[in-house]
Amino acid sequence: MTDGREPSFLGSPDLDRTVGLVLELAAQLHTERHRRIVLEATLRERGLLGDDEMARAAADPQVIAAVAEALDRAQRRLFDVITELDDVAGPLRPADESTAERVHEERTG
Repeated sequence: MTDGREPSFLGSPDLDRTVGLVLELAAQLHTERHRRIVLEATLRERGLLGDDEMARAAADPQVIAAVAEALDRAQRRLFDVITELDDVAGPLRPADESTAERVHEERTG
């Protein structure tokens, strides 16, 4: 029988969630890095990508904007792990009502 508290493997549910977030980030980084290396190698093998094209693309304002938007979306998804509004044990809470409303709308559609 349990006492109703969230189980903890590292002594604290908050620490468990933090470690879970770090491990999720590490897994995502490994996957993204692997896919990028494979993609770059394939493009180079086929003569479709050189270092100069990569540098040009990295400096392109449209590419920079697209990357920033994708990063923002990814960060919002990751921070859902620690800003769970329906979890009373969530370690962080939104700083103000507008943030709470935005997070709620994103989660409920």
